[in-house]
Amino acid sequence: PGFIAINYPLAYACIGRRRNLIPASWTHQNLDDYDEFMSCPYSDGYDRLPRSHWLAEILLSNTLSVCASSLEISSHLGNGEETEAHNSSKNHNGSNRMKENLHHCEEIAYNAIGILYDYLLRRHAMDMRFQAEAARARITGMFAIPLLEMTVKDITSLMRVEPANRVRCLWLLCLLHICQESPEQLLRDQLRLYCNSKGNSPLSKFIRLIKMCILSFQGFIGDSSSKQFSRVFNGIPTYVQDVTWLVQESFNTICAVIILLIDECADILLAFPEERKKTAQGVFDCILFVLTTPQSSVTQTRGLGAVSLGIDKFGVSVFLETVSDNFQHWARVLISLMNSTALSVRSVAVDFIVSVIGGVFDEVGSIDEISLVFLTVMPEVVAREIGLYCLKGQINDMRDVEVCLWPLRRALGDLEETNPDDDDRVDVQLAPILVTFLPSL
Repeated sequence: PGFIAINYPLAYACIGRRRNLIPASWTHQNLDDYDEFMSCPYSDGYDRLPRSHWLAEILLSNTLSVCASSLEISSHLGNGEETEAHNSSKNHNGSNRMKENLHHCEEIAYNAIGILYDYLLRRHAMDMRFQAEAARARITGMFAIPLLEMTVKDITSLMRVEPANRVRCLWLLCLLHICQESPEQLLRDQLRLYCNSKGNSPLSKFIRLIKMCILSFQGFIGDSSSKQFSRVFNGIPTYVQDVTWLVQESFNTICAVIILLIDECADILLAFPEERKKTAQGVFDCILFVLTTPQSSVTQTRGLGAVSLGIDKFGVSVFLETVSDNFQHWARVLISLMNSTALSVRSVAVDFIVSVIGGVFDEVGSIDEISLVFLTVMPEVVAREIGLYCLKGQINDMRDVEVCLWPLRRALGDLEETNPDDDDRVDVQLAPILVTFLPSL
């Protein structure tokens, strides 16, 4: 409570700096350079000092700066150690000293990010006094903007280390926690600011951060997940349910951030076609990464919902243009999801394919090319699904094969029964084509 109170202090008027209270009009034009003086929440027009979140910003700036600098030095030392090992194998003292310095820098980076995770985020998140939604949003709101800005700024330092690096995993976990708990409008404002930035777009860096989160948290899936969990959290006892919860919540948050990004930025970027196309490509790549990772039905549904929103906001033509090289892979993933035992996943997958086929027919007047892709990958996906069920020991005869492929047949039946009277995405002339095309699958 004391830390929060300091960040929301009693504010005093700064008499020496008065804001411009004259509103902009046709006769009084305000320049962009003076935008910071155009609004003031106080009736007298004076700023209040100290400003809110001042201490949280200082702590985050210092801890993340130390962490990023240590990562930079450790990456350079690591490259120097490899070069020295290739050049000479005799200087053991120099090699040992290099390893000690490298370990020292990594420990400094881990301790710095540990301060942010343990003392600023985790303690407040675990405190029973701050479990109300308003309290959680108020606390994470203190750290949201400085953490986002510093992470986007220091993305190069994070990219130079391995995806499984414990400092990188902990830093990105803090980022996802902020994205999950912060007020939605705060994130929307920051994304809107990224869209309007000139030069080296922070929006592309933010999308790259999402990809890095996916790559890093994929390390918590599989046989080595417990070992990775212990490395990141410094020997905390590992339970299977903890690792499963971490993976699911991380990818659910990633899907939610992608949906927020699409909803906020797609329309703003209409004025910048190239940047819009680049953003769409990065977003669809992130969603494909999520869908190809073994996930729960909830995460798969959210991922399909995100790509459906992307189709709606960016358009089918942009989707096909940006994923043209990977469209066969998309077809494999979609057909596999249509064979899911979860009704929600099958329904959203069918809905997405309806959007794609309907959009292609509206623009081209034919679905020959896209249908050829689905026909090409269908035998491969079916064989893979049968093989997976065989590995689980669930197939003994042909009846079992029919049972394991029943969800896919049901999904194809739903796709065939799409009615133009009920769905405006399906043209009247497209319905007969679907009736003749889908049975051939």
